[in-house]
Amino acid sequence: MFQVSLPSTGQKLTLRPFLVSEERILLEAARTENQVEIANAMKQIVNNCVTEELDIDKIPTFDLEYLFVQLRAQSVGEAQELMLTVDPHECEGDGQEVQVSVELNKAKVLGLENAKTNSRFLITDNIGVEMRYPTIMDASEVGTEVDAENIFAMVKKCVKQVYTTDGDIFEPDQLDAGELDTFINSMNSGQFRKINEFFDGMPKLGMDVTYRCPVCSKSMSKRLEGMANFF
Repeated sequence: MFQVSLPSTGQKLTLRPFLVSEERILLEAARTENQVEIANAMKQIVNNCVTEELDIDKIPTFDLEYLFVQLRAQSVGEAQELMLTVDPHECEGDGQEVQVSVELNKAKVLGLENAKTNSRFLITDNIGVEMRYPTIMDASEVGTEVDAENIFAMVKKCVKQVYTTDGDIFEPDQLDAGELDTFINSMNSGQFRKINEFFDGMPKLGMDVTYRCPVCSKSMSKRLEGMANFF
């Protein structure tokens, strides 16, 4: 057993390493190269291995990814070999591939400081929204394709409450689906940009990796972000 803290809340959790049967679930999901299958496998394994009561469907995606990476580090080893491409125009090794070893347990959720202050903001002079970050369940239901319909659906799912400067608060379940649709559709581009900025600033799993160019031996640094770099 080992302990980790949930990045978004600091809640202490105890996990057990995953079993061979659970590792098989991961391998089968990875072979599909289907992001929904991979996400569901991650969710199933983390849910199996957390000993406390935790609703996996309600924690932000970056929390789940962090738990999974820490679980993987404890279960199959902290070191993982990755292939990186030397950044363009950095040196003589432009475009060359280099193998690096990263320590999975050093992966962290980046951007949490801003996340604690930017989820609640005014849309007009007297009406504001409080947003929440997407969960794996949200992503599975909305889909991975980035288009106007899916963006609208994700925004709608992630509205935590609508409030006024007079102190009125409206939870989504207090509003008809049509009222929330109308509220979002009535925003102008400047107002909707505030919501886009909230999603753009969403915390991400990541770490900084240093490596040497295989051609000129220049020391370089690259920031790895997102689950794809650690799965």
